[in-house]
Amino acid sequence: MKKNTWIILAAAIIFILLFAWLLSRESGVEKVLNHYTKEKYGFNVTIMSTKHEHPTIFIVKRTDQPEVVFLMEMEEKTFSSKVLYDNYGEAGLLLEFNKWLEDSPEAATLKTLGFEHPHLTNYYRDGDTWNLHDLETALFLYRKMPLEESDAEALAGAASSLTTIKDELTKTGFELTIVEVNELSDYPALYEHQSDVISTKNTRTFNFRQLEGIDSAEDARKLLD
Repeated sequence: MKKNTWIILAAAIIFILLFAWLLSRESGVEKVLNHYTKEKYGFNVTIMSTKHEHPTIFIVKRTDQPEVVFLMEMEEKTFSSKVLYDNYGEAGLLLEFNKWLEDSPEAATLKTLGFEHPHLTNYYRDGDTWNLHDLETALFLYRKMPLEESDAEALAGAASSLTTIKDELTKTGFELTIVEVNELSDYPALYEHQSDVISTKNTRTFNFRQLEGIDSAEDARKLLD
């Protein structure tokens, strides 16, 4: 009986020590990343997650502008760690594009159709083949109510503006691959969680190729069915 008690106690101590180590590691990693970004760019970041098959690759977001998502690669050593690379430059280009988009005729048209706060962000999906530049580019839109089949005319009406946004984005070297429509109540809280998995109950996600095929409300209705 006494032997079993010691085994349970030892296991509990090991678990507590492991948990404490993981917490201190995460805190230490974020400290290194923030020292780097603060010195190089003037802002702090929050870790969203790691590339699971590469535990020294971190998906981060700007603390002050959490829709800005990018990757950082770090070399970890026992007594010292350093950042090897980041691709914030790409995220920064999207930030500039969003400034144009905010006041564009396309954003105005989308708003009349019920699609608000259009902006682009880097979008990471688990399971991608490792590549430091594998963040997809997504356009996020928001509606007061979930997008349903009855909104087919609005989606069909938005198709031209979405194509223009895609064409303008292509000029910057990015390719629009995803359009995600969320409820307005999710803005901007969508970025306030830690996870890189962005999903809400009534989110509709489209591959842009699906939207390119919309020539009429009937086409949109089939897509929303």
